[in-house]
Amino acid sequence: MVNTIPIDEAEQVQAWLDASCRPEVEAEIERVHCEIAQVIHDVGPHCLASGSCCRFEEHGHRLYATGLEVARCVSICRQEGRAITVADIESAVESGNCPWQDGRLCTAREGRPTGCRVYFCDPRLQDLVPDLAEDAHRDIRAIHERFSIPYAYGEWRTMLREIMTLAHPYDPVLPASVRRADPVSAGSPGLVAIRIL
Repeated sequence: MVNTIPIDEAEQVQAWLDASCRPEVEAEIERVHCEIAQVIHDVGPHCLASGSCCRFEEHGHRLYATGLEVARCVSICRQEGRAITVADIESAVESGNCPWQDGRLCTAREGRPTGCRVYFCDPRLQDLVPDLAEDAHRDIRAIHERFSIPYAYGEWRTMLREIMTLAHPYDPVLPASVRRADPVSAGSPGLVAIRIL
């Protein structure tokens, strides 16, 4: 299970959601994604569409993303008709995979974060992936700084749960156990596993 720490998140989550819709922020994220795509294209890894990248527990890895990346993915998927619920996230945690995994395929291709874009199970990339991931994360963090977007970095499903809970606190599809009566009241911080650097 993922550990949690309190953060002041209501305003932070709204800032991520707002920033994810700004054209200048989207252009910068797209630039980072294009750079990743070019490196991946040049290396030419083999992807067998096994879905291993999305089955975190089974393959012993974790996906981490910034709050901006998570909010962007949630927003894009909602626009594309691929919205998820907190129940979907909880099911994914129990299954050990990503809530957007459908069989062996990803249904969040456009919105997926940099961690998804750099990960391949092709053994030829074992040395490249960590460096590429670090460079991409540095670039995404710079976008947070350049546009004064609050920065947090955490485990994918935990961040998704927190954003879904706070972005839609009165959403009737949310279980009562995660719905908040007043998401911005002082003294009632939510919990999310993050590293604030």
